[in-house]
Amino acid sequence: MCRSSSVRLRFSCLLVGLPGRKKIRFADSAAGEVARAPAGQACGVSATTVITGDGIGSLRIGRPVPDITDSCVVVSNSSVMAGDSGSVRLLRVDLLRDTAEAEVRADTIRRIDVADSAFHTSDHFSVDTRVATLLTLGDVEGRTSGGSLWVVSPSHCGLSFRLEGPAPTPPAAQSRKAALRRLAGEDRVDRISMFGCGTPP
Repeated sequence: MCRSSSVRLRFSCLLVGLPGRKKIRFADSAAGEVARAPAGQACGVSATTVITGDGIGSLRIGRPVPDITDSCVVVSNSSVMAGDSGSVRLLRVDLLRDTAEAEVRADTIRRIDVADSAFHTSDHFSVDTRVATLLTLGDVEGRTSGGSLWVVSPSHCGLSFRLEGPAPTPPAAQSRKAALRRLAGEDRVDRISMFGCGTPP
C-alpha cells in the first residue's frame, strides 16, 4: 500500500515494473496509470528555481498531464471529494526539494499547491513567512475562502498565500487589508497556491 503525506489523499497503488521505466497503477479508475519520469529528470528544478504565479520548474499551469509525466516524477494520481464541487483529480509531483499538489481539469494542470518552505518567490516569500512580512508589500489584501484567510497581491500575480488557522468570523472583517490588520504579526503562511497570472484565485 502507498501512503500520502496529505490527509486528503488516501489511496492504494500497485507498482508495476517495466524495463527501464516504472509505472504506478492507482486504485482510482478515473485516474488510470501514471508514468514515472526516467531517473535523473528533475521536473525542470535547479538550485535557483523559485515559485511564480505560473508554477515551479516544469510543473506549470496550463500544461497537459502527459507533458508532466514525461518530465517529472508523479508520486500519486487520485480523485478526491471537494465539497459541493464534487470530485477533483489531484497529482502529487516530486520536485526534489518538496512534493507539490496539482489540481487537474480536462487533463490540464489548473492549480498547484505547496505546503513546505523548500521553495520561495523571487523576493523570498514562502510557507512560514509571517503575515507582518507580507504586509510590507503595501498592496496586499485578504480574502476568505474555504474557511481560511488568503493573502493576495497584484505584485505577485497568480499567487495566493494561505494563513494558518481559521478565517475570521463576523463581525470581524472578512476581506481586504482590514482582515489582515486584526491578525497577530506572527501568524504565518501555511500553503501557497499557484493558479496562473490572469486567472482569478
